[in-house]
Amino acid sequence: MTAMAQEPLTGEEILLDFFLGLETPDGCRAELIEGELVVAPAPDNRHERILSKIVKQVLSTSHTDMDVSGNKGIELSAAGLRSSSYVIPDATFAPSSLDLFDLPGNWIPSEGVALSSR
Repeated sequence: MTAMAQEPLTGEEILLDFFLGLETPDGCRAELIEGELVVAPAPDNRHERILSKIVKQVLSTSHTDMDVSGNKGIELSAAGLRSSSYVIPDATFAPSSLDLFDLPGNWIPSEGVALSSR
C-alpha cells in the first residue's frame, strides 16, 4: 500500500470547512464576512418589501435592459489584491446583454455588474 502525500490545509480552507459544516439555529443563516463568522436571522418582511421596491424601480426606469438576481454569488477581483473575495448581495443587477446569470457555476465575475445591494 502506498501513502499519498497531502498538502496541509491553509487557515482559509480550515475556516471554510468549519463554516460549511456549521448547523445554524432555525430561522437563522450564517455568513462568513471578512473572515468573521456572523449568525443572523433571515431578513424580515420590511427588508424584503424595500428590496422589492428597489427592483421594480430599477427595472422600470433603467435605460438599459437589466437582469436581476437575488443572492447571486459574485467574485470580486481587483488589481493589486492577493486573492479574490466573494460576496453574496441581496440583489444584483447587470445588463441583460451580458447574460451574466447564465454562466456555468455558482459565481459570476464582478465585471459588468451594474449594482449590488447589501
